[in-house]
Amino acid sequence: MSNLKHLHLSHVNLSSSPLPADLLSNFSSLESLDLSSCELKGEFPVAIFDLPKLKMLDLSENRDLKGYLPNIRSGSPLKSLRLFDTSFGGVVPPSIGNLSWLEELGIGGCTFTGDLPISLGNLTQLVFLSIWDGNHFTPDTLNTSSLSWIGKLTKLTRLLLESLDLTVSQLICKFKSLMHLDLSFNSLGGKLPQCLSHFSNSLLLLDLRGNKFEGNIPSTWRNGCQLRMIDMSQNQLQGQLPSLHGVINDDFGFSKIQVIDLSNNNFRGKLPSMFIDAPNPMRALNGLEMNYKKIPNIFCGVDFSSNNFEGQIPETFGNLAALQLLNLSRNYLSGQIPSSFSNLTSLECLDLSQNQLTGHIPLELTKLTPLSSFNVSFNNLSGPIPQGNQFCTYDNKSYEGNPGLFIETWNKQCGNARSLPQQQQPPPTTSDVLAQTTITQQVCVKLFKPRPPQRDMESPIILIIFHLYLVVLVSSSSSQYSSLEKTRGRCHDDEKAALLQFKHSFASTNQCNHDWPSYIHQKPKLETWKEGGDCCSWEGVECDEQTDHYHVVGLDLSGSCLYGSVNSSNALFTLTHLQRLDLSYNHFNSSHIPPAIGNLSRLTHLNLTSSNFYGRIPQQHLSNITTIVSLDLSSNSELELRSLKGLVQHMSNLKHLHLSRVDLSSSAPPHDFPSNFSSLESLDLSYCELKGEFPAAIFNLPRLKMLDLIGNHDLGGYLPNFRSGSPLKWLWLYDTSFGGVLPPSIGNLASLEELGIGGCNFTGDLPMSLGWLVTASELRILILRSNSLHGVINDDFGFSNIQVIDLSNNNFRGKLPSMFIDAANLMRALNVSRPLEYMEQDLKPPSLWNSEGFGSFDYSLTMHNKGLEMNYMKIPNIFCGIDFSSNNFEGQIPETFGNLAGLQLLNLSRNYLSGQIPSSFSNLTSLECLDLSQNQLSGHIPIELTKLTPLSSFNVSFNNLSGPIPQGNQFCTYDAKSYEGNPGLFIETWNKQCGNARSSPQLQQQPPPATFDGGDDDVDSEYEFRMKWIIVLIGFASGLVGGVIVGNEFTTRKHDWFVKTFARKRRG
Repeated sequence: MSNLKHLHLSHVNLSSSPLPADLLSNFSSLESLDLSSCELKGEFPVAIFDLPKLKMLDLSENRDLKGYLPNIRSGSPLKSLRLFDTSFGGVVPPSIGNLSWLEELGIGGCTFTGDLPISLGNLTQLVFLSIWDGNHFTPDTLNTSSLSWIGKLTKLTRLLLESLDLTVSQLICKFKSLMHLDLSFNSLGGKLPQCLSHFSNSLLLLDLRGNKFEGNIPSTWRNGCQLRMIDMSQNQLQGQLPSLHGVINDDFGFSKIQVIDLSNNNFRGKLPSMFIDAPNPMRALNGLEMNYKKIPNIFCGVDFSSNNFEGQIPETFGNLAALQLLNLSRNYLSGQIPSSFSNLTSLECLDLSQNQLTGHIPLELTKLTPLSSFNVSFNNLSGPIPQGNQFCTYDNKSYEGNPGLFIETWNKQCGNARSLPQQQQPPPTTSDVLAQTTITQQVCVKLFKPRPPQRDMESPIILIIFHLYLVVLVSSSSSQYSSLEKTRGRCHDDEKAALLQFKHSFASTNQCNHDWPSYIHQKPKLETWKEGGDCCSWEGVECDEQTDHYHVVGLDLSGSCLYGSVNSSNALFTLTHLQRLDLSYNHFNSSHIPPAIGNLSRLTHLNLTSSNFYGRIPQQHLSNITTIVSLDLSSNSELELRSLKGLVQHMSNLKHLHLSRVDLSSSAPPHDFPSNFSSLESLDLSYCELKGEFPAAIFNLPRLKMLDLIGNHDLGGYLPNFRSGSPLKWLWLYDTSFGGVLPPSIGNLASLEELGIGGCNFTGDLPMSLGWLVTASELRILILRSNSLHGVINDDFGFSNIQVIDLSNNNFRGKLPSMFIDAANLMRALNVSRPLEYMEQDLKPPSLWNSEGFGSFDYSLTMHNKGLEMNYMKIPNIFCGIDFSSNNFEGQIPETFGNLAGLQLLNLSRNYLSGQIPSSFSNLTSLECLDLSQNQLSGHIPIELTKLTPLSSFNVSFNNLSGPIPQGNQFCTYDAKSYEGNPGLFIETWNKQCGNARSSPQLQQQPPPATFDGGDDDVDSEYEFRMKWIIVLIGFASGLVGGVIVGNEFTTRKHDWFVKTFARKRRG
């Protein structure tokens, strides 16, 4: 497997396989190696670290695997190195600082010794750093001055430095973008750093348990706090340490909190009612479950045990309907158990023991059928114990220490013969009480009092220990797709009235357009808008959660089946706090875009894609919205823009401008466009009827990643000298009048993934730098068809990552490039064992808001062959195709083509290829289309080709082939014209075997005219296999699809893409 790039054997038992010293040393193409949890033993071969293309190495959770970190060469491509829970040891070499691309480093639970090298500060791309117990670093390297290098890692989002006996806490003030901070079980002391409040808009998980902090929690946390989990408890393993103390003020609220553990501290005063009012995620259980070892991302829990809280338990606890665990034990709480607890229908564990509670146990608690653990021992409760349901399952010890409780009826009803113990005094208040054998205490210990994290993934305890929940929460929160983001708020009456007026202004709010493609998810969202509801909970409405104002800041009405006109008097334009507006995929009945849209001066994102607007764009009013970041008016073919410069001249923050199919025939791209738009990342001006010369400087905008000018036939220009480090990923110039030679500087586009310049006027040889580009970059799709390019494609062109390449209809000559065939790694294997994935790319940075009209995008593919159509609305990652047709290639077809087992489409027609059809083609078991027509091939058609059952299109006409035509399988389905022009072929047996009543035509001996494009199709060309590759974008409601269209005719194109800068958040 010398071409192996990815080897993943995680959780495969390799304990009986000793690791040879030369393991994988010859695998120079290997990019990722995952041997985690494989029970490996012995010494790990150090040479693997130096594999030239290795980007990911995961050896985690192999406790008996030994090894050391070697001297690491400069320029190593490693991005992820995970060694945690292994026996790797020795010193961490200073050369680790050479891993300039490293994004993830995990060396927790190892046996490293010595100093932590300051060269770790060179790893400026790190987003995840995990170093925890097991290592024995020199204490002097764990103090303030020695750890100053951490401050250079400004991209860190997850920092785990637990059980290291750190003696510094201010180091955490160096970071502003942390999402997960774990400094548990260290020697950190003093007051909690005030700088923690600086993270209020990014920090999601905070674990400071088992330290020596004292003082108050910074009050500034209550403003805009995004925390989902807080654990500042002590741990029994650390002994009795000084702990937090002070009053928790009533204005101290965590609006996003799901899990909070402040147990075993010295907090005093009343339970903070404002905190109880604030946690929106605890107030509703929405049923979405992410399967991470069965721990749902909706888990909510509160542990205030072992403090000095006093007073009554607020009734408002009953509003936290999603709460699953509540522990208020070992405080001085008084009063009755709130009857509102009966609303906690998700509660599984409730511990109120060792307080001063009085009154009865509310009978309503029997409704809490999930409540599997219940403890009210050592209070002053009285009266009968509730009977029925789960209350018959609890142990007597759940009620002991309450002399006024009667259990006779409870024993009789539940068949419990045990008598109530008469112990009236609580047990000692030491921490070991939480380890008692009652069900409640066992469950609460496991959920709220974890040991230092166990990493044994096979252990059953992993299903419930709290630390795994941290991983779940990080995963769901950082991806931003969780339903936890669902807004709850208090809608303003005037904004609610405006929304209802907006709804009633339409002739219909449920008239869905069934002509749109199925990938546009239509839903009449406004049908859920009712008079009596809170508009912040309406589908498609987002209110501001960052402040207490709850203004409407987002409307996602994409595909909402709206039909009717919109004008400036519409109440929509009174929502002046609106920041994000998506009205795409509706029918506004040829309305003009109202000038009143300029009133929405806070807009950052506007999407009016495919909504049937008409007339001139009110550029003067739109241009006044200086806050705009993303603007999409695409696929409104009746819209007209008089001046592109006039529209965008004040939009200095613009990142994404998409005007596909908007009439710009009276406008021209402003030549001073580049100087004003240093933030622009994507520009789509496809099918806009642009004319004249396109400004070359736009290609070199400093942040431009995507440029689409497809279908502007009268738009000319040339490719400039591209600067080194250009971020361009997608460049599409199809069917324009761009021309000239391809500049050598095209090799500077190291980030390029798609290059589509087919149907243009480019001339000359391919520059050698293009060969370097396709070797070194991530280029996957290369379309150069229908130009005037010429010359020999020499063997220096190694297309290692290419999946789709079209060089058709040019003047290339010489032999087919064998080096290309040898290097095409992605075409060499079809891996059907892994789940189907699709070619997908993304321009959006992470954020908190998303709508149906914004998303990532995928590549798409449609293949046509005269009546046979195969549509790939998403191209599988495994799709591969080659079109070298209509050139002057000569010589034999290399046998090595047969190595491209993942190939699905191959067109070598209309060349001067000779020799036989390679028998190795029988290895192309994924091939669906094969065209070898109009060459000089001789010999037989290999009978082995009948094994290629997916082969639905086959053409070998106009060659010098002879002998019988293979029979059986799909070969009976091809038309006789697939074989014409080969006088030596016999078709009598083929006709008879396949039941074909047609007699052999007088096979035409001359090929049809070699006009690849244009003109009227004649009788001969009717059956040709012809391919035209056109890179397109097809908008998905759930995302964006970009890809390749192959076809005889291309008459329609939906190019509906609004690049989202926000992550998905669904409602309803």
